[in-house]
Amino acid sequence: MTLSTSEKYLLGKGHVIFFRDKLFFLKKRYEAIHQECLNRGFSVINRWPESVSVYHNLWNDYQVTEEDISVNMARIKERMPIKARFSPYFDRKINE
Repeated sequence: MTLSTSEKYLLGKGHVIFFRDKLFFLKKRYEAIHQECLNRGFSVINRWPESVSVYHNLWNDYQVTEEDISVNMARIKERMPIKARFSPYFDRKINE
C-alpha cells in the first residue's frame, strides 16, 4: 500500500504526502544533516520522533535520481541570493 499521490519526486504542493511513506529515507537524511551540523560546530538537538517507529508500513526507503537532483538544483538557483552571505564552508563540499 502506498500513501503517495505522486509516484515522482516533487517540491512544493504534494511533497509532504510524497514522503509520508518514506520514513526510512527521511530518517537517514535527517541523521546525515544532523551529523553535518555537528561537524560544522553547530549546537543541534536530535528531535526525530521515535514514536513513529510503530508505523511499519511507512518505513520505506527512496532512491534519489539524477532528475531529483536537477529539480533541487533548479530550485536552489531560483532562490539563492545573487550575493550569498559569508560562510567559512562556502567553497567546501559537504563531505569534505
